[in-house]
Amino acid sequence: DCGLTSTDGHKYARVVSSRIVGGRQVVPHSHPWQVLLNDRGKFCGATVLNAKWIVTAAHCVNGSNPQNLMTEFGIHDRYRVEHSRVTRTVKQIVVYPAYNGKSTRWVHDIALLELFEPLVFSPYVRAVCLPSTKDFVRINDRTIVTGWGETHGTGNFRYLREVEVPIQSTDQCGLKDINVATTLCAGLCKNSTCDACQGDSGGPMILLRNGSWHLVGLISWGFSCAGLGVYTKISYYADWIAKTIQH
Repeated sequence: DCGLTSTDGHKYARVVSSRIVGGRQVVPHSHPWQVLLNDRGKFCGATVLNAKWIVTAAHCVNGSNPQNLMTEFGIHDRYRVEHSRVTRTVKQIVVYPAYNGKSTRWVHDIALLELFEPLVFSPYVRAVCLPSTKDFVRINDRTIVTGWGETHGTGNFRYLREVEVPIQSTDQCGLKDINVATTLCAGLCKNSTCDACQGDSGGPMILLRNGSWHLVGLISWGFSCAGLGVYTKISYYADWIAKTIQH
């Protein structure tokens, strides 16, 4: 079963998340699909799709050698050796074919990583669900973004954190040239004073629907302390993901 987490985490996310402003430490292991991706000291977030595949932002791994990537699962405290922690090496990197980096404002910022050895699922390591329809996410949906604050490569946080991020219209984002088919815009606040730099580049934006957590976005760019950010819209890539990870 995808998208399920320990009941404590579930209860917490439903009840408390409406009060999150600048993010807070998560209930340990309430996001078992969260991955820490390490490319020789350059960190990104990623998300478990199944026992063999994880997803991240293309800009995290484009041009990387799979042999240099280490993926870590089941982590809450980055600096402690937790019994729940599992590591895997990466067999191959599949960047979305149309991704073109900075020149196209990071559109199609998504990549799939195949693990050498399959994961063994447990309460600490699980897969997230994928959206079932193209219009799965709507304006004002309250999503949750998680990470250790790796956005600026400084890795400010020891414990996994989460922050609530409402989906905004592109008008609210003030971004004229954003493609709504492939991109989500979301943010915390109107007056830009809140601290939303909790996420890791490439990390998950999730939404609770029918009792399960679904991966709806990936942290792509502009995810700053000002609160507004641009996310890769997972539903657009669902067919490509399904095709790739079934092989």
